[in-house]
Amino acid sequence: RLGALGIGYRVVEMKAPTGGGPSALGRDLTVDVWYPARVAAADKREDYRGSLSSEPPLPRAVFGIPALAVRNAAPIPGSYPLVVVSHGYGNDTVAFSWLGENLASKGYVVAAVRHVDPEYSDRSHFGHVVLRRPLDLVFAARRLQSEGPVAGVIDASRTALLGYSMGGFGVLSAGGATLDPDRKSTRLNSSHLVISYAVFCLKKK
Repeated sequence: RLGALGIGYRVVEMKAPTGGGPSALGRDLTVDVWYPARVAAADKREDYRGSLSSEPPLPRAVFGIPALAVRNAAPIPGSYPLVVVSHGYGNDTVAFSWLGENLASKGYVVAAVRHVDPEYSDRSHFGHVVLRRPLDLVFAARRLQSEGPVAGVIDASRTALLGYSMGGFGVLSAGGATLDPDRKSTRLNSSHLVISYAVFCLKKK
């Protein structure tokens, strides 16, 4: 059931800083943000468009979702918890619009990161996905807390991460979980980055 607050929606573009180690590798990020907003019944609602990976050789599956949110609506002044959402491999942020809108109507700011994932048929870059997921989440959370159109209504002391499938891995990794380099499942992947990342995590314990 929805809450009593109006729902705003923004697409926020971010660019990570360069230099300073793995956590500062340059990477453009796009983040979908839902938040409590001042909206009127006559305001035009957003019309979400997204796409999902298909089994090769089929093209990506394009879909649309009718929305309750109003794009770029003015935030309702306040201090709201931040929820950062990480979608599954090859998924799309707007597939989580139901969650973003629901939580925003109840007094949360919800930010879904548009992770850039290779197609399912491209296994050569899987290690980059494993490495980037937690870094994307931490960067997006810090940037939203400190600057941008909704920074003034975010309570940075109340921040949560939420993930589905590969997004769940990213959330656990960002929270301090590590990969075991000696596990068979870690070594099955052809990318050396997965093992290197696991060894790096182990050394950081």
